[in-house]
Amino acid sequence: MADQIRSITATHLCGMMQALSHKHRLSIIECLSDGEKDVQSIQESLSLGQSTVSQHLAVMRTQKIVKERRAGRRVFYRLTQVELLEWLLKGSDLSNMMNGQPDPAEPTT
Repeated sequence: MADQIRSITATHLCGMMQALSHKHRLSIIECLSDGEKDVQSIQESLSLGQSTVSQHLAVMRTQKIVKERRAGRRVFYRLTQVELLEWLLKGSDLSNMMNGQPDPAEPTT
């Protein structure tokens, strides 16, 4: 594990973390969690404007968080690594725990 961490440059890691540090980008990742979607579908799912979605996708594409595929005039996006979604979900669980909210995976008594 330490070798993996050492192999990632601080600049790249900081860039990726910065790209993930916006609520719209996290929402886009969640939207893409069940597979590839075009910009219009993402826009409609999140009730965001086309330019807003495109700008956030550009940031995420630069950091290789998403990949694009063109089909005619439509552009489809997908997550480059599903493990990223799992990592974000763990972070969400940790955030809930730190804020005193119950863990959704824990059974209630």
